[in-house]
Amino acid sequence: MKFLLKLAICLTLISILTACKKNKNFPDEPVLEVREFIRLDNDNAVWKIGFTDGDGDFGIRVNDTGENFFTTIYYFERGVRKNLNDLEGGSSNAQNYRIPRINGVNTGRGVEGEISLELPLDLFQLSPDPILDSVMYEAFVVDRAGNISNTVFTPIIFIPSN
Repeated sequence: MKFLLKLAICLTLISILTACKKNKNFPDEPVLEVREFIRLDNDNAVWKIGFTDGDGDFGIRVNDTGENFFTTIYYFERGVRKNLNDLEGGSSNAQNYRIPRINGVNTGRGVEGEISLELPLDLFQLSPDPILDSVMYEAFVVDRAGNISNTVFTPIIFIPSN
């Protein structure tokens, strides 16, 4: 339940400094840019990602179903990146999010802003086995037209053993 609470907090993620930019010519596909990664403690980090979207349809409407921000989590074994789903005894690493629609902004010429996600790192303390010593998140977003953004990555995150 602690994880779900963190996800709920994470969904208050949009600290959008959004503005319609007349002179911007953004592509219709969302473009993501990692702005900052802050490790708060051994259990939490904040990942700030800037975005642009030329056709202004970034974010899910209230009545839409599903998620639009998709992540994959990787762990490292002897320097080799592996999908966390492949870890024996591991569960699905799907940590997808709903980025809400930006309201009250004329987005006819594009929109830009920033997403701030709180990443729970305590879920990686799976066992005393030192196989899981570092992880990395990968993410992309899909806008309402189905346009897929570029993929962004966190830095490699060292996970201290229990």
